[in-house]
Amino acid sequence: RQGLGPFVAQHLLAAGADVVGIVGTSVETVAAAAAELHSRCGLTVAGATSLPALIELQPLDAVAILTPAETHAEQLRAALDAGLSVLCEKPFVWGTPDDVATTRELVEAFAAAGLVLRENCQWPFTLAAFDALHPGVRRLGPMSRFTMNLGPSVTGSATIGDSLPHAISLLQALAPAATAELTEISFSTRDEAATELSVSFVWPADTGPVQAIVELSLEAEQPRRAGYSVDGHRAARMIRTADYAQFFGDGARLVDVPDPLGQLISHFVAELA
Repeated sequence: RQGLGPFVAQHLLAAGADVVGIVGTSVETVAAAAAELHSRCGLTVAGATSLPALIELQPLDAVAILTPAETHAEQLRAALDAGLSVLCEKPFVWGTPDDVATTRELVEAFAAAGLVLRENCQWPFTLAAFDALHPGVRRLGPMSRFTMNLGPSVTGSATIGDSLPHAISLLQALAPAATAELTEISFSTRDEAATELSVSFVWPADTGPVQAIVELSLEAEQPRRAGYSVDGHRAARMIRTADYAQFFGDGARLVDVPDPLGQLISHFVAELA
């Protein structure tokens, strides 16, 4: 739905992986995706309408699951059965009878099998740019306040699954928690359609509780506004549309943000190696 496939393929190639196959929902969509990969990346890949069918055509070490979130659990189980490591788009699991139990089951099974399993949460890879914008801030002491604003393209409950992984992944990186159970969760909105939604909760960091607020505002067009702050020190993401270069800004200050998707995928490939 987000059109991530070609970008992920390009980053996988840049990180030293071989992209050898694709899975789509029909023969027609597989052919269209293969043609786009050939046009953008010069790739000639095998194609199939299911992961087991692709495995029969092409030996694999890992798979990137970029399908709609409602299909992730099925795709993850297919990858697990085949002994494949996985990079999975967020939300990791969504739309099952019990997403938490399903997630726990899958994570534990991948770990037991010794397979790499990563969710496509890119924001922790921006922390070096945050430190360049606000030198020394993260060394001042335990964080107590965290805010993040995002511009999701969906509304309602879907925006929670689409957006909260970003905030939680940053909190995991900024303030690790041995038992990451959120408390004091609340939601507020200014309109019935929930095009603007505020989510607040307490993050139980090992160094002390962190009050977190995530502000979500519907934005249909790219590039969408986004950013975060640590104890009031703000990093607003800016994107130059000509080449999609990213920056962090706070007032007059501006620093480069190396593409976090590329960094995440490079890290994933290194883990596989």
